Amino acid sequence: MLNVTRFNHAADFLDVAGDALYQNEALNSLMIGIAERLVEDPHFYGEYEPYLGIVSRDDAVILAATMTPPFGLLVVPLDEDAGKGMALLVQGLLHEGFPPPDVHGVKPYSRRFAELWAATTGGKIELDMAQRMYRLEKVSHPEGIPGHMLQAKMEHLDLVAEWVRYFDIDSFGKETRSSEVYRRMAVDRITQGDWYLWQDGEEIVSMCLRTRPTRTGCSVAGVYTPPEKRRRGYATACVAALSQRLLDEGFLFTSLFTDLANPTSNSIYMKIGYQPLADFDKYRLVG
Repeated sequence: MLNVTRFNHAADFLDVAGDALYQNEALNSLMIGIAERLVEDPHFYGEYEPYLGIVSRDDAVILAATMTPPFGLLVVPLDEDAGKGMALLVQGLLHEGFPPPDVHGVKPYSRRFAELWAATTGGKIELDMAQRMYRLEKVSHPEGIPGHMLQAKMEHLDLVAEWVRYFDIDSFGKETRSSEVYRRMAVDRITQGDWYLWQDGEEIVSMCLRTRPTRTGCSVAGVYTPPEKRRRGYATACVAALSQRLLDEGFLFTSLFTDLANPTSNSIYMKIGYQPLADFDKYRLVG
């Protein structure tokens, strides 16, 4: 018999689903990292209450789901029968009052959930983004790119906060937070030593973020270069340098997501050692 369970605390969620998630640490690193962050700070992703749930068969977790509003639902299959748990997850979210604006997950599970949600609610689905997840274990350093990486300090706060906002606009087509929240997030992550910048001469020209550490891996995200500085290799160099730093810290791998609609980013990351791991889709749930 299948059962759906929602957890009020991330630690309880990981106690039940953690072993299954860590069986494929790299592939599931997005969900693991989100949950680990919520254990450290329940309000890390904002003041909205998160959703943390599983579908289980007897004592086996077959499907896990998390949501940190205003962002959408992340679904992770953990068993070959995961698809059978999707309908129960839909009912659980409706019962708990957590209608997701979108769903993100490895193909084809995100689409399966989206179709079931639309069939249940009478809404529609739209493909919002096709992504590819990559994993790196050894860096191939790019040559001939001027500059060096540095860790962001509070003196860079205004720049980082502004670029995080621009990154969201580029990635999601809109600002996902208020200016105050962008600034607070920038302060928090600079204080934690997570933002890294690429400097060419006296000018900061690109940035990327150390995020979602797991037991043996860590993710790179938030890669942004202002439009007038693009196509010069700055983002490539910044990501390569941060990836090497993470490996030097003792992580066995790093991971990142790319937008498949941007062939340039997929190409440059592969050149520095990132290998395709899986394709993910995000669907908007309309109506």
